[in-house]
Amino acid sequence: MNLPELDLRNAVFWQDPAPLLAELRERTPVAVANDGTKVVLRHTDVGNLLLSGLFVNEGVSLLARRGFRPGDALYEYRRQALGALSGPDHLRIRSLVGKALGSHNVQFVRSVVERRLPALLDGLLERDIDALQTLTCLPLDVIGEYLGIAEGDRAGVDALVREGQAKAFGREVTPAIVQRANEVFAELLAFVSAQIRERRLRPRNDVLARLIEVEEGSSTLSEAEVIVLFLNLFIGATESTASALSTGLLELAHEPRLLDALRAEPALVGAFVEENLRLHPPNILIANKVAKQEIEFCGLRFAKDEPVIVPVPSPNRDPRVFERPDELDLRRNPQRHYTFSLGSHFCLGQALARAQLQAFFEVLSRQVSRVELLQQAIEWEPYAAITRMNSLRLRLHVSG
Repeated sequence: MNLPELDLRNAVFWQDPAPLLAELRERTPVAVANDGTKVVLRHTDVGNLLLSGLFVNEGVSLLARRGFRPGDALYEYRRQALGALSGPDHLRIRSLVGKALGSHNVQFVRSVVERRLPALLDGLLERDIDALQTLTCLPLDVIGEYLGIAEGDRAGVDALVREGQAKAFGREVTPAIVQRANEVFAELLAFVSAQIRERRLRPRNDVLARLIEVEEGSSTLSEAEVIVLFLNLFIGATESTASALSTGLLELAHEPRLLDALRAEPALVGAFVEENLRLHPPNILIANKVAKQEIEFCGLRFAKDEPVIVPVPSPNRDPRVFERPDELDLRRNPQRHYTFSLGSHFCLGQALARAQLQAFFEVLSRQVSRVELLQQAIEWEPYAAITRMNSLRLRLHVSG
């Protein structure tokens, strides 16, 4: 079967993927990427892919194809990450992490945002600002408190994560990116190891301490697993959440009626967050799934370990499921989107992310009457694992 091609090497795609994906999705349920990887486009098929058990996470084979080798810092980090594991190890670690995090963490995250954001906004109102340098620093402070990272260390850890992770998991990986990513992750692993030593000498009541101490039956987390989980939580709660904050601000700038509606009816903030996540998933691609065995799926044959790609904006905007799929509709009946994936690898930190986003836009809607965009066009970084703009210049006008 001759499949249409999805050109993931084209920088133009990364500037606005939705229209190209819509055109492909309406022509065919499947396409093929430049490297021959099959691409699943429609909502129902993606749900079947994620829930059927026919596809599993590929572990470190993606990194191996990009030049990373056993012993490399990033390879060893990824080898034990939840997103790379399947089967009993994945279930064991996920259960322990769920026990360590607990439901009270959602309220903790909300309380940090509600305490920090009003003061932050006070210094930014009625000024020209770059939101990426000001407002989206908030997720770093939230996860810093959550994990117990000292304020003086947070920016340095964040800079290393951004440098080492985004390009290594992007679509275009060079030998120079491989080398630098390994240097960065070696430094990050050493930092977390030092944090663990400090907790054992001087215990604290933070998430890192709970990860060290958690046990279930005879099972506990090894130090290597704690290190990886610490970084997983940090990465997921900073870059991904900052991406969702920035796209939400952009939506409010483009559609002033949305902020008016949130201010008039605060209960709609949850719907706004979900619609923004649906329209602007921080991770554009689910690209870590492979066929568990030789199978047929969507009318195509997959060999064992053959990879598959889901470009998340495509099923998230499928008109078969979402009426007026390109609109942010605050009254939309809840529908399943795939921004946090689905099934056994449903994002473990999704409740924390949603809590932080909801608290952010609740406070913003109380203090700000209008979000004004100060630049002509938005440019997005191409090939990055996490969607992000190069800049977002805004003016936040005060509620009257």
